[in-house]
Amino acid sequence: MIPTDERHQATPSGGTDAAQGETGAARLSTADTVLAISGLSAGYGSSAVLHGLDLAIRRQEIVVLLGANGAGKTTLMRSIVGEIRSEGSRVLNNVRLNGHAPAATARLGIASVPQGRGTFNELSVIDNLRLGALLLPISRRAAAVDTWLSRFPRLAERRDVAAGVLSGGEQQLLAIARACVTEPKILLCDEPSLGLSPTMTLQIFEAFRELNSTLGLSMLIVEQNARLALSVASYAYVLETGRIVWEGAPAALDSDSSLVAAYLGRGETKS
Repeated sequence: MIPTDERHQATPSGGTDAAQGETGAARLSTADTVLAISGLSAGYGSSAVLHGLDLAIRRQEIVVLLGANGAGKTTLMRSIVGEIRSEGSRVLNNVRLNGHAPAATARLGIASVPQGRGTFNELSVIDNLRLGALLLPISRRAAAVDTWLSRFPRLAERRDVAAGVLSGGEQQLLAIARACVTEPKILLCDEPSLGLSPTMTLQIFEAFRELNSTLGLSMLIVEQNARLALSVASYAYVLETGRIVWEGAPAALDSDSSLVAAYLGRGETKS
C-alpha cells in the first residue's frame, strides 16, 4: 500500500486529447466530461466503504480503476448505477443521478457489465440482446440487435443457443453486447477478465479498444490485470481503502515505484 494522507496526481502525458492537461477536481467540470462524481461516500449499513471520492470520465475516454480486493471498486460501480445509497454528487451530461434507481440510470445512458457478467442463462443469445434493447424505441430494437450480432460474429453463430451453455468468453461478449445494445453514453465493466483464459482476455480488451475507437464510447473499467487494462486506457485512478490515492496518465504509473510494486509487479514486462 502507499500512503493515503494525500492524493497523488500525475500530469497526463500521452493518451487521448481528453486525458491531457488536467487532473483532480479540474476534470470534473469541463465540456468533455460525461460523468462527474464528486464527494462520493457509500457503504453497507453502518459500514462505510467509500470516503469522499472525486472521479471523472470524459467523452471518448477509457478510464481504468485499480485497487486491491476490498478497496471499494465494486461498491463504487454499484453506487454509480444507483444499486446502493450514496452521498455526494453523480452527474451524467449535466443530469444529476442522485436518487435514481438502476433502471433510471440505464435509461439516461449508463450501461453496466457487473462482475460475474449478469447474462440470463436460460435465455438464448438473441433473446438476451432483445431484452437489453427494450430500452430503445420499438422501431429501433431489431436493427440494434442485428448490429451487435454482426459486430460480434461469434455471438451471431450461436444466436439461438442458451447463454448458460456458452463459454466464459462468449458470455462476457454477450454481456458487453447486451449492455451496448442500449446505445449508452458510458459503459461500466467490473472485472471483465474474471475466469477467462489469457487468449480470451486479450480478445475482450481488444473489443474495448475497438468500441472506444469506432463508437467513441466512454468506459470505466475495473480490472485486476493492471498491465492489460492500462494498455487500453487514457486515464487511471488507484483506489485504496475507499479513497483515491493516485490518478493520472497510465504511463506515469511507471514512475511511482510503490505503485509499480503494488499493482504492476516488479518482474513483469510491459505489454
